Amino acid sequence: MENLPNNDIIVTDHNKPSSQEFVFRSSAYFQHLRQYSKRGWISILQYISGGNCPKICSNDSGVFAKRANRPSLRIFLSRTCFLLANHRISKKYDLLLSLPEIFNIGTYEANVALDKKDYSLAHESDQANLIRSHLWHGMVFDIISKSSFLPERTLMQMIDYYGTCYQNVYQGQDLDAFDLIFSKADTLSEPSFHEIYLRRCNLIGASTIKPCLLSAILQTPDLPFAPSLEQVLHKIGVAGQMINDLSDCLIRIPLVKHKINFADLRNRKLTLPYFYLSRLGYDLEAILKQTSEQDSAPDLIVKIFAKEKLHEVVLDLIKNQVHKGLEDDLEHIRALCHPQAFELLKGVATMPYNSKIVRILGTT
Repeated sequence: MENLPNNDIIVTDHNKPSSQEFVFRSSAYFQHLRQYSKRGWISILQYISGGNCPKICSNDSGVFAKRANRPSLRIFLSRTCFLLANHRISKKYDLLLSLPEIFNIGTYEANVALDKKDYSLAHESDQANLIRSHLWHGMVFDIISKSSFLPERTLMQMIDYYGTCYQNVYQGQDLDAFDLIFSKADTLSEPSFHEIYLRRCNLIGASTIKPCLLSAILQTPDLPFAPSLEQVLHKIGVAGQMINDLSDCLIRIPLVKHKINFADLRNRKLTLPYFYLSRLGYDLEAILKQTSEQDSAPDLIVKIFAKEKLHEVVLDLIKNQVHKGLEDDLEHIRALCHPQAFELLKGVATMPYNSKIVRILGTT
């Protein structure tokens, strides 16, 4: 495996007049994404190979086998958050900065059992997925409790924060399983649907991103811009969940090619796109039947989503509700943090407007 530098160093693209202009217009962002992800996965693999987890969570099984060594947004954000307040990352923090991804793996394992969204894991039992889910989540608390170099106040804050996120994820899953389903489409008014749907995105999407905040306070417990950073991460998580729901129309998703096509449709999940199709008079069960019978017609859902401009509906809701106050939060952070790390954070926060699925639907 390629050797990495002992410390993360923000790399400036000197071909640009300002470091604030380069992040999402060059390879610099992807350079950081790859570098930070690799550092994070190395720390996770070292932890697993050290005999710290049961064989069922080994690096050749379950969700971990699919995610390992791929670019990880959560590892990237976690390390970026640390660098907002610190110039370099000591190796002793590597595993702690990977905790958001470990937590996410645990959540994803539960999703596989509940939604059957992954062909490659279909041969495994629900019990295996659920057991791994609890074990991965347990690893988070085990790693925190063994980080004796951290102040007790920080340890307790991290345990409490992850505990809240753990509860929130499964409260969101409850909404997903029993409230946001096709059979409820005709009984929900638009305001009622928005309230439940955004609450679900808050509980699930935000709860796997917000723990990146803890990376920023590892060395600076009283970080002055922590409340604003938490709000930005919350908005990243919610908007990311909404874009993920919009991406259900794609036959394949980059880096997740094993994912089942039209998973939300086939699981009859009443996400924002499918709710609006129902409101527009589409028969969701008929669409489901058509896609089940015509897997050879991959453009079907894309064409429907594009025709009804569902990407614009999603972006409008993100802009007018989810991202309300985002610019103020970002400005507060900008004034107090490392400027180049800030540009990486800002780039992720505004990513929904330039995501691949939005571009696809806008040109179809």
